[in-house]
Amino acid sequence: ASGYPTLAVHGALIYALLGHPAQAEMWTAGAERATRPVSTSDGSSPESLLAYLRAFLCRDGIKAMRADAILSNEGLGLTSPYRASMLLAEGVSYLLENQPDPASARLARALDAALAIGADPVAAYVLANQGVIAAERNDWADATDICERALSLLAAGTYDEYWTSALVFAFA
Repeated sequence: ASGYPTLAVHGALIYALLGHPAQAEMWTAGAERATRPVSTSDGSSPESLLAYLRAFLCRDGIKAMRADAILSNEGLGLTSPYRASMLLAEGVSYLLENQPDPASARLARALDAALAIGADPVAAYVLANQGVIAAERNDWADATDICERALSLLAAGTYDEYWTSALVFAFA
């Protein structure tokens, strides 16, 4: 995997999402060892892909997760489908530190980015996080509207088993 850093990044994420930490760590190590320069079709830098992986793995805490999300987003190609996910990760990092204002700003950008590329599961996940913020403000009308919007995005496809859908359903 170390000869194919982009593949190693994706392999690590897949294993992490499937709940196989040992394999995720093995593939992560392969991505970090990669020496071959890689150019992606969207112009993303190798450093941005590694930062993308680190942000999702969140091995070094919330502040590192945020820094990796920002670093990744800065090096991603303008058409990269990962931009929405990194804005989401940055927003979630603020939520985890109970900072709803900066979280709201990043989540709004993440929602725009997800909708722009038709990433309905990511957009629904972003909306669920926005709904949590509304609920914590005791703005139940807004929370309900956000919830309905998130559920409508999931109803458009077969997303019931996506990992991102779990938070949406739990919030609903």
